[in-house]
Amino acid sequence: MKKYGILTLCLFLAGCGTASVVSDTTTAPATVTTGDSEAYAAAWSSRVEPASYSLGVQCQVVFTYSDGSTDTYELDGVLEAQDTDTDNPVAHLSENINSNSMAVDVDGWYQDGRCWTTYYTVQYYEDMTFAQLKQALLVPVDAVQIDSSSIESLLSSTQASETTYTMTLTADGRQRIYTSRYDLYGFSSYSGMEVTAGTIAQTFDAQHYLTKETADFSLSVPVDEDTVQVSMHTEAGWLKNDATAVSVPELDTTAYVSYEDIDTEAISDADITDDLPEDTVTATLKKRLVTRLGYTKSSEDIYTTTFNDSESYIFDFANNQFTYVNHTSRYVYNWRGDTGGFGSSCSYDYSTETGSLDCQESVLSTLQDVKLYLQLELYYCGLSLEDLQAEAH
Repeated sequence: MKKYGILTLCLFLAGCGTASVVSDTTTAPATVTTGDSEAYAAAWSSRVEPASYSLGVQCQVVFTYSDGSTDTYELDGVLEAQDTDTDNPVAHLSENINSNSMAVDVDGWYQDGRCWTTYYTVQYYEDMTFAQLKQALLVPVDAVQIDSSSIESLLSSTQASETTYTMTLTADGRQRIYTSRYDLYGFSSYSGMEVTAGTIAQTFDAQHYLTKETADFSLSVPVDEDTVQVSMHTEAGWLKNDATAVSVPELDTTAYVSYEDIDTEAISDADITDDLPEDTVTATLKKRLVTRLGYTKSSEDIYTTTFNDSESYIFDFANNQFTYVNHTSRYVYNWRGDTGGFGSSCSYDYSTETGSLDCQESVLSTLQDVKLYLQLELYYCGLSLEDLQAEAH
């Protein structure tokens, strides 16, 4: 069979990691309990819509062909936005795409309805709405409540101050929800496309913000005279809700051309860096800290970046620690133990959200922020804190 027929639909897929496969199963008895269902509905009714946020997304798609061969397309991106409750949002978009070794790296600043984008050495602008900018992430990020008629089973779990609702979808529900919401790559244009399995999980915190949504779908897609099996996993995570500020740098707008006038021939192989994931999460992170974020490698285990003259981030992989330095103050987060500290007498347990008696409130607040700083750096590297913690144990 010809593989390219379906692959051309996914030219702009990317990310890091392996797609999660949701197995097709026979219909099981519904496990939607009244308590879980009511709690899920209450979480949505009390949800707070942030006016600013930092959003990290990932998408992984794996194609399995009848001859047993596979293709993988992956993307990750970050959208930092403020004033989203107004008619003039300001945002910063970063997106990285790996498509069977084809690399795409996009960075854009959005203001006054125009996105100023850098694609390697090419700079261009495009007028668009904020809704269109979000669509460029190729992951649905305007989360919606899943209607009860589409849910076959619903389970809730609570960790620290966050509650996750995991929903297995009915046959009709997964077909309809995938086609209307998640089919950003056009698979439903193939006659006979069937969604064989679907699961969605949504997480809310104690402040009533939606902080994470994951979705897993399995598809059967007829192509020519054969059928391609597709597994798709998406993640969206919201950080710094109502606490994100975006400062657009001074741009030389005369250096940008209209979107219609992009000269892709201006990009040479020398402009494209190796962004493929390594064998481990740690190795991938080390590489992308340097290639994506400009960190300095001080030793095999120490990576540092300095900003604002007096502030810096330090990754210490030997001790599983991330440190935020502000002048002479050092705030430490340990991702293996999910603990933090300041000086010799202040410690903080993130899982129980408790600090030692010697911790001042201002220090505890900064320690909580330090974990968010790490998560955002990981988002920019196409990884998650869960990835890093799982490998550390």
